[in-house]
Amino acid sequence: MRLTILLSLLLFASSPPKGGAMEVVADGRYKGTAEEYRVGKTVYLSAKDVGSVYGAQVYWFPVSGRLRLSLRGRQLELMVGSDTAILDGKRIPLGAQVILRGTEAFVPAGLLSVKEFSAWTGLRADLAG
Repeated sequence: MRLTILLSLLLFASSPPKGGAMEVVADGRYKGTAEEYRVGKTVYLSAKDVGSVYGAQVYWFPVSGRLRLSLRGRQLELMVGSDTAILDGKRIPLGAQVILRGTEAFVPAGLLSVKEFSAWTGLRADLAG
């Protein structure tokens, strides 16, 4: 059985217009927030926050720009500047590149809706807001 995650936009009044947070609700229960950053029409989420929401361990290697999310013994590999992720040796299109904001990696929010990501987490994401 798949749970549904509903991400709805919650902008903080003190945040600059390109930043904010998405409130995460899973199966009707509040799970926390994921820092959001917008570049044009593309919405990015903090990789650290995505890992926290989904219960994955996040490993960030800033020198190489590599990012690894580990969940139930399976690894999702991402690279700053790449528009694909690797899961079980298979390339997954992200729709936009992983970016760096300050010292933190941000992933395209569309990743949460990719079928391979949903199968990996066991949760189906709907982005609203």
